[in-house]
Amino acid sequence: MKRIILCLIGLNICIFCPQYVFGETFELMNVWHIPTNEEPPSVTMRNPLQPCEGDANVYVYCGGYPHGMIWSGYWKYRLQGEPDWEQIAFSWDSNPNQNEYFIAVLDNLAFSEGQTIEYYLAMSGNPDLYDDTYVYGDDTHSNKSANEADAQSSPYTYTLNGPRPTPSPSGTPGLTLLNVWHIPTNEEPTSATMRNPVYPNSNDDVVYIYCGAYPTGNTATGGSMMWKESGQASWNEVAFIFDSTQGNNDYWIALVNISSFGDGDTILYYLKMSGNPSVYMDTYVYGNDSETHTTGQEGTAQAGAYQFTIGNAPTPPPTSTPGGSGEKLNVWHIPINEEPAGVTMRKPLYPTDAFDDVDIYCGGYPQEVVWGGTLFWKASTSSSWLSAVFEWSSNENGNAYWRAELTNMPYSAGTTVEYYLAMTGDPGIYATTYVYGSDDVTNTTLDELTAQDAAFTYQVGFGGVTPTPTPGQRTPTPTPTAPVSSPTVNIPTPTPTDPGYLGMRLEMPSTVFIPGDPCYCTAYTVNPGSLISGVKVFVFLDIGTGDYYFWPSWTHFPPGFDYVETDIEQGTVPYQVLPEFDWPAGTGSASGIRFYAAMVNAAMTGIIGEMDIWEFEWRETD
Repeated sequence: MKRIILCLIGLNICIFCPQYVFGETFELMNVWHIPTNEEPPSVTMRNPLQPCEGDANVYVYCGGYPHGMIWSGYWKYRLQGEPDWEQIAFSWDSNPNQNEYFIAVLDNLAFSEGQTIEYYLAMSGNPDLYDDTYVYGDDTHSNKSANEADAQSSPYTYTLNGPRPTPSPSGTPGLTLLNVWHIPTNEEPTSATMRNPVYPNSNDDVVYIYCGAYPTGNTATGGSMMWKESGQASWNEVAFIFDSTQGNNDYWIALVNISSFGDGDTILYYLKMSGNPSVYMDTYVYGNDSETHTTGQEGTAQAGAYQFTIGNAPTPPPTSTPGGSGEKLNVWHIPINEEPAGVTMRKPLYPTDAFDDVDIYCGGYPQEVVWGGTLFWKASTSSSWLSAVFEWSSNENGNAYWRAELTNMPYSAGTTVEYYLAMTGDPGIYATTYVYGSDDVTNTTLDELTAQDAAFTYQVGFGGVTPTPTPGQRTPTPTPTAPVSSPTVNIPTPTPTDPGYLGMRLEMPSTVFIPGDPCYCTAYTVNPGSLISGVKVFVFLDIGTGDYYFWPSWTHFPPGFDYVETDIEQGTVPYQVLPEFDWPAGTGSASGIRFYAAMVNAAMTGIIGEMDIWEFEWRETD
């Protein structure tokens, strides 16, 4: 599977080619291999994920959808630097949920510490329907192609560690603990708390758990979160997958599904993190909402496990501000956050039209504490602030949300707009609280000039700039960030899904056009579930020269781009990209022309479902 990256005015959208590549007859198979994914259940797709010298076998799984599509396949591998590829046949393993899994087993004893193994997958199905599909990538990505050379040039790799140590009850002499941590109330990585939400309630289906590791790259290689309901005898295990690198820290993420539990149920959990086994022992992380501890003893972690009780959110302590006439309100505005549900806190996040009105949302905790507020904004070149009143919007997950509308009409493309929030509550308790910051950071103050000097900003019609984390190094400390109501962060699951199930589909009458042939292009949104709000539908034409043209206005990139923002209802909805016409004479010939289509979330941080691609060409004669 090929990948293209479009830098849309500084906003990086990683767009993966679709599960189906439409040609004259055949399609790529919907197959994948993501080594860190825990699938089929209870194993990673490369198991062990980081093989060691002395491990008897390495297991590789290939997933496919739907059942019965895969007929056969091979795990192709070689020692890095060798000219020839060896192969091992896949055999059927299991059919959990709607997927099927095949497995191949490599005798790992033929290799030794420090050697690097390269591999890719070659999968086959019904030859009347599917091209042979070659799967390649890295530990967290799965790509595919009909061209085997693509897979051979970018194979998966792993390097054998030294012999796997056998831990003793007192830890392994000569090994050290990993520098890893989990402080539930800390706001890390950016815009999330390390337990998110910190205080779940019965409306939450999942709780996300983050583990930090320092330094980047050469310590933690993954691990597991062990959890159970209080009173249960056995622990459940969920694998961590890599989340992000921010500054000098790496972050890993796992989730616990609490949808079957209710208010009053208590969940216990601890972390088991692994690194280079010749340097680090398995490190167990335990503590409480504001403290983190590490140990080589699993029993110690179990006895001191983290815990939370569903529906038992404590009332945040008052925040006293010297010199203020009251307390600061617990309010926030983080433009990139998707809250309340279905919108970003600045919507649209990056206004692309000088006539867009911009909705600004403010969150407050607990509910009914915020009484109202005012939004102030101006062009950066102006000295006068305009204003609009906040109105109550909704109550969700213990938070209250307020909305004001910033009228963007006076500003032309390229204008930088500044804004800040002034929120009020009971004047006998709270001082007016001013909110300011950046796209991924929110701050509060009782000094209005501070908010004006460091106001939020965006540039009209110029797209967005992906926030860059502040470099730094974190060593765990028992002093947490003061608990605030942290909005739930939606973490995408990297498991591939069937493109006919959720995503985009493109349709043209042919892949080769000559004069007189009928031609059209239709894009379809496909949604089997409930309404998805605030989706940006992108369709663009790649003419192979580094130039892209974005429907519906056919804006040229660089520097511009365009899309349709809409709510995606259940079912299949067509969008006419090109009306039907007869292909004209005198156009010459061209090949490798592609249409791409994708649904992008409201924050423009990720693809929803599957993207599609249609490659075509034209010429004067057959």
